[in-house]
Amino acid sequence: MHMIPRSVLIIFLVAAALLAAGCSQPSPPPATPPPTPIPTTITPLPTVITPVPTPTLDYIPGPMPSNFEVTVDVDRNVVSIDPKITATFRGGRGINLVYSVDVVVTRSDGVVEKATITRPKVNDYVEILGTTGTDRVQIFVTLMTKDPPPGPYLIYDEELPFRSRG
Repeated sequence: MHMIPRSVLIIFLVAAALLAAGCSQPSPPPATPPPTPIPTTITPLPTVITPVPTPTLDYIPGPMPSNFEVTVDVDRNVVSIDPKITATFRGGRGINLVYSVDVVVTRSDGVVEKATITRPKVNDYVEILGTTGTDRVQIFVTLMTKDPPPGPYLIYDEELPFRSRG
């Protein structure tokens, strides 16, 4: 008789161990409700358009002294997939005293691009991407002199349309 209570005790211990080990299925967690959407109102900001001034370098007004003059040719590519503007240094009386040539293009979309040729030689050039609109090209020359002042001197200022009508 002593055997039956011991087997009941073993069965009871095994059942308790199984329950403690998690062999029974736990109850499912409570369902969370879906989030409630919060209505939002987007207020558009007012559009403010401010005119962009055309930037130019500070330069010495008046013509460049004639014994220091140099020439730069400006060419506009009229192919719409590549509307580049090319400025080519051609030299002149002051060729040996030119420190730099700055080419500033103000595009019709408002973007300003600048390229510099330092210590230019004849046929040195820069290319700047233009637009298919009318772009303004300005060329400034800075000399390596004290007298006359080194500059920069504005030697070219033109608005170049993409294609001329005619």
